[in-house]
Amino acid sequence: MVLIAQYDEALKVTGFKADNTFYPLEYQSELEASGHTIDFDAGKLIKAKEVKLAEIDSDFNLAESQTVLVNGITYSGGASSARDIRDYIDFITEEGISTEYNLWDINGTETPLTLTQANEVKIAIAKMASENKFAKKNRKVALELASTLAEVEAV
Repeated sequence: MVLIAQYDEALKVTGFKADNTFYPLEYQSELEASGHTIDFDAGKLIKAKEVKLAEIDSDFNLAESQTVLVNGITYSGGASSARDIRDYIDFITEEGISTEYNLWDINGTETPLTLTQANEVKIAIAKMASENKFAKKNRKVALELASTLAEVEAV
């Protein structure tokens, strides 16, 4: 039977697994003596991919929290910010409430903008959010295709 080595986040062996049964590290000699083969590389690759996936998600969340500078004013970034501004613009436009669109910067200062300016802010934020999503997707695809530790690390 082939056992797959199990690793922690630091890629240190914690034990071995086969057929959904986990064997603690201290049983390694006994398992090998009874004819079992231990595959250290497969388990390490699996764990490295898990760790890298968490890193990709963390990087995406950080990127989504970055600010966006438009015409000298700094706004909150991220897809939710772009959606909120889009919905606000749609509401003000459809209701005919005003021709002025008041958007808050990261300091909470309200700035009156024209429809063109408000759309410029929305588009800049949405563009950055879209780039973040594509970067995350592309990294996840590259991670899925990675077949060596070096390839995983390069993602």
